[in-house]
Amino acid sequence: TSVETRSAAATRPSRQMGSVVWYSTRVAPIWREGRVAAALLVSTDVSDRRRMEEALRLSELQYRTTLDAMADAIHVADASLRIVLINAAFVAWCRGLGLDTDAVGRTVFDVFPFLPARVADEYRRVLETGQPVLTEETTDVRGRQIVTDTRKIPVFEGDRVVRVITVVRDVTEQRRAEEEA
Repeated sequence: TSVETRSAAATRPSRQMGSVVWYSTRVAPIWREGRVAAALLVSTDVSDRRRMEEALRLSELQYRTTLDAMADAIHVADASLRIVLINAAFVAWCRGLGLDTDAVGRTVFDVFPFLPARVADEYRRVLETGQPVLTEETTDVRGRQIVTDTRKIPVFEGDRVVRVITVVRDVTEQRRAEEEA
């Protein structure tokens, strides 16, 4: 008699006393004289894990929905200035400026190569001091002058700044209207 190591796994719900209980079941054949003589089934209650996964999925959905509801272009950069998160307005804004929208995993300066060097100093200041930085900038993007109000906001883990949320509001049209008035 030998137990072969091949096995299959399945996760399925069942009802017990009116509530759904999720089980993960592994099946392994038991071979005797070259034929399957029996099967070994091991079931584990994974209901808690499934509930936690669902709670995490709903939390992520709520987070993403909230971020995407913001009208301002938002990106989050880590301490290496690598973008780790963007919102829908960021994608739309970049698209409207003719910029690459594939920003996650790239540095702020890879995505926005036209930014002046002082922007790196602004990020460094937020990371080092934990204080937000607010600026208004006029930048040439593909031959077009844009004016932005930009907020760089620290994200803390414990007492350390680990990321910077950057909120960019394009105020070009507003500034033009003010100049014409």
